[in-house]
Amino acid sequence: MPDSPNPNLHAGAATAAPGPTALRFWPSPPFASYPRRPEDKGPVPCVIQDLAGRVAQAQLLSIDFRLRGARVKYDVASAWTTLRFDAFLSLTLTNPLAPDWKAAAGSRMATDLLQQRPRTPYRIELRGGRIIAGQTIGHLENDAGIFLFPLFDASDRVVRMFLPRDACVRRELGAPLGQVLVEQHAASPQQVEQAAVRQARLRARKLGELMVEYEIITAEALQQALDLQARTPGLRIGDALLALGMIRPAQLHAVVELQQRDRLVPIGELLVRQRVIRRDELRAALARQLGHPVVDLARFPIEAAALRCVPPALARRLGVLPLALGPSSLIVAMEDVTRGDALDELAAMARIKVVPAQAEQATIDRLLPLAYARIGAALEEPADFAPVTAVHDEAAVRVQHDGPDGARAERQGGAPDAPAAPRQPAAGALAPRTDERRDEADDADLLRWLEGVAGQAPVAGRLTLEFDRPPGRAGRHMRFGRAPGQPLQLDRADP
Repeated sequence: MPDSPNPNLHAGAATAAPGPTALRFWPSPPFASYPRRPEDKGPVPCVIQDLAGRVAQAQLLSIDFRLRGARVKYDVASAWTTLRFDAFLSLTLTNPLAPDWKAAAGSRMATDLLQQRPRTPYRIELRGGRIIAGQTIGHLENDAGIFLFPLFDASDRVVRMFLPRDACVRRELGAPLGQVLVEQHAASPQQVEQAAVRQARLRARKLGELMVEYEIITAEALQQALDLQARTPGLRIGDALLALGMIRPAQLHAVVELQQRDRLVPIGELLVRQRVIRRDELRAALARQLGHPVVDLARFPIEAAALRCVPPALARRLGVLPLALGPSSLIVAMEDVTRGDALDELAAMARIKVVPAQAEQATIDRLLPLAYARIGAALEEPADFAPVTAVHDEAAVRVQHDGPDGARAERQGGAPDAPAAPRQPAAGALAPRTDERRDEADDADLLRWLEGVAGQAPVAGRLTLEFDRPPGRAGRHMRFGRAPGQPLQLDRADP
C-alpha cells in the first residue's frame, strides 16, 4: 500500500525517527464532563479526507496547529511524513472519547451543569462544494480551523474532527439564531423575519446607492457616473465617480468599508441596532445556540471551592464568577461565553478545564464582592501591584517592579487574595501533582500564566518575575524580565 491514496495529499520529508507525540494540544468538547486533555498515548488511528474527497485510514503521531502540519503514516511499513493543513479537508481521530457520567458537584444545580453536553446541528461547506452535516457536542475554533465532536454512539461518546480553516467555505453551527431568539421569547417570528429582509437588503446594496443614501453624491451625479460606466467597459462605479471629480479617494475608501461591513452584519446585531432585543439577550441567545448553559445567578448556590480556584482580583479583571467545581473542571459565569482568551487564562492559572455558563454582567459584578467576602477574600489589591497568583503547579512566584523613578516594589507569592487564611487546594483542583512528566502543553500553560501576571503589573519600569519549581524539576529556578513596552523574556533558567 502506498504512503497515501493521493500523491498530492502530503508534503514534506519523510523520516524514520519521528519526534515525541504532541496530541495533547487537541481540544476536547467544551463541556465539563469531558476530560480537558484526553490521554492519547503513542500514534493514534485517524481518518484523513484529501482535497479530492477521498478517505484514507492512517496513524497520527503528532500535530502542530501553530505550524499547520501533522506527522502521519498510512501503513505499518511506510515512514512518517508531514501532512500540511492545506493538503486535506478533514482529519478525524477515530478512537471515541467518552464523557464522565459520574461528574458531580456540591449541589444539584451544579451537578446538572457539569453533566450538560447538548447536541447541536452543524452544516459545513468544504472546498470543492462538498457538504458535511450532522450533530456535534460543542465545537471550538482557533486560527488553525474548526474542531467538531460528532456523535459516535447514543452514550455521548464522540470522535474528534479537525477542519483546517482554509478548507471551510461556509459554516452553520447550532440552530439558526432567529429560532433561538423566538424560543427564548426575546423576539417574535415577525421581527426576526423583518430583520432577515433588512439583512438581505444590506447585502444587496450597491456602492452608488450607499453614496446617495449618505448624501456624498446626488442622484443626478450617480446617473452621470453610470452613463460614463456604460460607455467604458470594465470601469467600476467608484472609479467613474473619481474620474468625474465627484468624490475624493478617501470618501470612496470609507464607503467601500461601510459596504463590506453591512454585508457581514449578523441578524442578531441588526435586531440590537433596531432595539428589538437588548445586547444581553443576544449574548444569551448566542450561548444557547452554541449549547452553553445560561444560569440564573440569583438562584445558583455558588461553591466556595470554586471561588478558591480563581484569585478574586483576576475574577474581577476578567469579569467572571466561579460557580462550581467538579472532579476535573471549573464552571464560571461570564457574559460573553466566546471569550477564548479569558478562558485560556483561567485554565492556565487553575490547571483545570474551565467551562463557561452565560449570565448578565451586571449580576456578575454585583455578586462578585459578596461571594468572595464569604470566604474571607477581598477584591481590592495594593495599588503598587496588580493581583499575582501565588501557586502554579506547586511553584512560588516573586514579582519585582522597578519604577521609572527608581523606586522598587517587591511582592512574595503566598496567598495574596486571602491574607487572613492561606489558600487551600480545592477538591483536588490544585492538589500537588505526582506525575513528573512534562510536555509542550504544560509549558504553554505556564508561559500564558506568567504573561498574564506580567500583564497585570504596571506598564512603566522594569518588571522581573522569579519562578521556583520544587526540587527535581527541570528549570528549578527561572527568571523572566520585561522592559517597558517589550514582551516577557527568559533571563535565566537554572537546572
